[in-house]
Amino acid sequence: MKHSAGTELRLALHVEKEVLSIMVSDNGRGMSATTHARPGGGYGLINMRERLANLGGLCEISGQAGQGTSVKLTIPLERGSLHRTGYPKSTKP
Repeated sequence: MKHSAGTELRLALHVEKEVLSIMVSDNGRGMSATTHARPGGGYGLINMRERLANLGGLCEISGQAGQGTSVKLTIPLERGSLHRTGYPKSTKP
């Protein structure tokens, strides 16, 4: 909501076949397809994509100027892959 100027936020969580999907949508000013990839922008979305990629997940962003934005995070859940801290176990030798 910080950057969207929206008044509503929708959050949906769904788990199916060991995959967690998180959908966040707002009714804010929206983003064009190139807004989140522009040089000189912040690193928040880039960091989210990199962190999800490290977990084998995806970050999909859609929206149109003036019509809000939706962000879908997809994360595979493997049994026994998380420590008590909630962070993935290290795969380093």
